[in-house]
Amino acid sequence: MDSPAGLEGFGCIDKFFPVPPTVCTVDILEVLWGLTLALIVTGGLGVARLVRVRYLSRKVVHIFVGVAGLFVPFVFRSLTIPLTICLAYSIAILWLRARGGLGWISMEQSMGEVYFAIMLPLLLASTWNFDIWLGVTILSYMAFGDAVTGIVRYYVSGRRAKGWEGTVAMLIVSTIAGYAIYGYAHGPLGGISGVVGGVVASMVERVGIVDDNVLIPSVTLPVLVLLRLALGF
Repeated sequence: MDSPAGLEGFGCIDKFFPVPPTVCTVDILEVLWGLTLALIVTGGLGVARLVRVRYLSRKVVHIFVGVAGLFVPFVFRSLTIPLTICLAYSIAILWLRARGGLGWISMEQSMGEVYFAIMLPLLLASTWNFDIWLGVTILSYMAFGDAVTGIVRYYVSGRRAKGWEGTVAMLIVSTIAGYAIYGYAHGPLGGISGVVGGVVASMVERVGIVDDNVLIPSVTLPVLVLLRLALGF
């Protein structure tokens, strides 16, 4: 039985797909999973509305998107449904931002939620055929690592500001996530690469030359690709 993109050789994944891929019910299952993950993301937007601080509410959305992303390699064999979900999310965020309908997460001085939404389909499409776990790992840096750094910095300084305490928090979360996710997919060499990616993501987030949601995937993607090619896994 064929496995999802980036999972060739991982027979344990087959248990998530008990029906042969040629049977139409698999497509129905993927649609149902797509709706489920869309509900998770929508739920994140709803929970974010309960958070009074806009900066923190944005981080809540990132976490929910990251959780949804973890399911992608397990439940989809085709790019169509997850890409459609990402594009729909991006279009919805752009439309709502333009109409002023994201008041609970939008900030005039930052377009972070827009950049995050735009990078999702780009990251998914660029990694699907090469290694979908690469995309999921990078998303974990953006979703979990960047969320934690923002939360820690806010509660330490009481405002949205760069600080080393947040960088340390992101470093811890990103390296653990990178090791766990990429190591799960590719073994020890993948885990090591995931840790390196987490370190790089934390450092570039600290620099903050451009928006983190653009900088993190733009830098960590080529780094992890080169590591995978160099280490041969």
